[in-house]
Amino acid sequence: MNYVEFIRRDIEGSDIDTRRRIACELLKGIATNYKQKVTERVPVQIQNFLSSFAAKPVCNWKDKDCAIYLVVSLATKKAGGTSVSSDVVDVQSFFTSVIVPELQGQDVNAFLMLKAGALKFFTMFRSQIPKALAFQLFPDLFRFLGAESNVVHSYAASCLEKLFLVKDEGGRARYDSVDITPYLPVLVTNLFNAMKFLESKENQYLMKCIMLILGVAEISTVVAGPCISGLTSILNEVCKNPKNPIFNHYLFELVAVLVRRACQREPTLISPFEASILLSLQMILQNDMTEFLPYAFQLLAQLVELSRPPIAPN
Repeated sequence: MNYVEFIRRDIEGSDIDTRRRIACELLKGIATNYKQKVTERVPVQIQNFLSSFAAKPVCNWKDKDCAIYLVVSLATKKAGGTSVSSDVVDVQSFFTSVIVPELQGQDVNAFLMLKAGALKFFTMFRSQIPKALAFQLFPDLFRFLGAESNVVHSYAASCLEKLFLVKDEGGRARYDSVDITPYLPVLVTNLFNAMKFLESKENQYLMKCIMLILGVAEISTVVAGPCISGLTSILNEVCKNPKNPIFNHYLFELVAVLVRRACQREPTLISPFEASILLSLQMILQNDMTEFLPYAFQLLAQLVELSRPPIAPN
């Protein structure tokens, strides 16, 4: 199973044929009629798992993984919203005592299943984690983008993307450009570097994260330059051999976002941007790459609009 299939099964819950997913679904079914007994006994079992891990972390890491999996699997979605809650643990307390130590572990390549589980928990319960605490963990999430595991750096990218979409009461974004912009250079660098890992050259989770971040943050010339270079290289490769339509969509949308936001802010970027991507657009048009034609025409229209000289007042 490749990492994309693993993530799809794990996040979307299509791993219904696995024993632990079946066990959790059975437990959820029992809870519909015996909720009090389930909510009394499951926390005890979770604590037993965590105690076993604490006694021998190297040998019993699977017990902590089971504890995290139980909490995530038994989470319930609140009616009329996207946030989730838990009847078996106090989310903030569990996050602080169980999840944060995994996120702050210095070796991003150790205990990969625990790292993936911690990132999944953070993503699922993101609305309940206070901004101040989540903000402290941003540098750790950036580090996880450097994990050799495709699953771990994909989960880190997905976690960041979902965090930046969190809305507070009134519909206001919890994290805005003021929060993101100071981290932008290192974040963009780490995301592009993650695409150099084997099998992540067309990683849709990484590309979607970059697209969202550049759609929110203030883009300076310091960031725009490396982005133009990195995206041009990726675009040229994709045009030679298109494989992942989801990745390709995010890629072209990102290029459009960068053209619109960066070039409007700094017109001197228009010429280098044109020089970089026109070759790729020419390749699309000459080879009649049907799936890319709408994107190519959209980008050409943007560049023409930005390059148009202002109309004289008289």
